[in-house]
Amino acid sequence: MAAKLNTAYLSSHRGIIKILQIVFGLIVCTLLCIGSYGFFSGCFYDGKIGAASGINAVIVILNIVFFVLNLMDTHNNKWERIYTLVALILFVVAFALMLWNLLETHSYYGQTKIPATVFIGIQMALFIWDYRILHGQA
Repeated sequence: MAAKLNTAYLSSHRGIIKILQIVFGLIVCTLLCIGSYGFFSGCFYDGKIGAASGINAVIVILNIVFFVLNLMDTHNNKWERIYTLVALILFVVAFALMLWNLLETHSYYGQTKIPATVFIGIQMALFIWDYRILHGQA
């Protein structure tokens, strides 16, 4: 049994949103890890930045999985609705942690925390849009 590719997904709003979520997630990973001296010592260390970075990394991996599943035309709307809601909540938390860290420390990692916070906010907005599409509101 061969898997059928759903190429129309790539040009749909949901496909474009998923691609943007993956790209922006990889940008956030790069920005948060750029000033570190080791993968686990800088990207995922204890604290607010480490939590936001960990949330982002897990969501990027899950976004890639759901992108491939949707591209292969599997019907997993129930799981994707749950995933989108959970990811939205996690990105609200990550955005709040990044803002808290920016306001508290005033150390900006050579100015990489500010764009990382902006991209996390953009991802949060993309998850809101995706949630609305999945629930027929957009």
